[in-house]
Amino acid sequence: MTAATDYRAGRTRQEQGARVAPLLGIDDVATYLGVSPRWVYTQVRSGRLPAMLIARSWRIRREAVDAFAESFLRLPD
Repeated sequence: MTAATDYRAGRTRQEQGARVAPLLGIDDVATYLGVSPRWVYTQVRSGRLPAMLIARSWRIRREAVDAFAESFLRLPD
């Protein structure tokens, strides 16, 4: 069966055994990182934080947020 066939049959991805990570909004990311939503929006618009514009709302994968945060770590001297 293809994914489209499964979808039409009414099966969700979780019923198929796949795990779908939820997408975060600008406010969720801001809370997670402890910064303002405006700063997150600026990072998204500048292309530094990968995001998707879905239904006029920015959505960001948690893995992208974690990788973005890791880029700010300072390596020991």
